[in-house]
Amino acid sequence: LKGKAVLIDFWATWCGPCKASFPALQKLYNKYKDDKTVEIVVANCWERVDDRESAVKQFLDKNNLILPIYFDKSDQLVKAFGVTGIPAKCYLSPDGKIQFKETGFHGETEFLQSASEKLDILKTLAKH
Repeated sequence: LKGKAVLIDFWATWCGPCKASFPALQKLYNKYKDDKTVEIVVANCWERVDDRESAVKQFLDKNNLILPIYFDKSDQLVKAFGVTGIPAKCYLSPDGKIQFKETGFHGETEFLQSASEKLDILKTLAKH
């Protein structure tokens, strides 16, 4: 993912605020999905079920979500990023450094504006 502005969203199917954030996350993904300088990574972590992949697929299907899902099965990624609560978002600059980090969900309008501003700033640093 080097060379791109990256948003990593950490979440779990049991997390209420995570579930509430998904319609906004889908809108953000749709906005940037064709932008080659931006990558949105939706990282499932801290699941409390044996069959994580089935639980996530059912959740996505039920909510009509089409997002690139990654599984942090051993919860090493979430630990490496120092996440202590979810939903958590880490914004990385094209050189791979965390530039912004936030926890929680404060509503669709605020999230879309804030996330767009952060990604637009970071993508200006990307080499074309």
